[in-house]
Amino acid sequence: METRQCPHCKREIEDLVDPEIRLTANIDFWLNHCLEMIKRGSQFSKIERLPESMRNHPRIIEFYESVPERIKKRKIELNSPLS
Repeated sequence: METRQCPHCKREIEDLVDPEIRLTANIDFWLNHCLEMIKRGSQFSKIERLPESMRNHPRIIEFYESVPERIKKRKIELNSPLS
């Protein structure tokens, strides 16, 4: 476990969250954020701007490879008449 400093009392405390769990949570948050941005028609950061630990993760790589297809699909959905 890692240790870090409490922002209030400045004591060293153990970080109870496993780094792998934290990475998974950050990836989930980022992917959900990106999907929301696609739904709104906005851009999000390029993969090069992500932290190294996230940039090389298989889920992130797979997502960024599928982005052009997701954007194209979203444009088709927006242009199709309502059923």
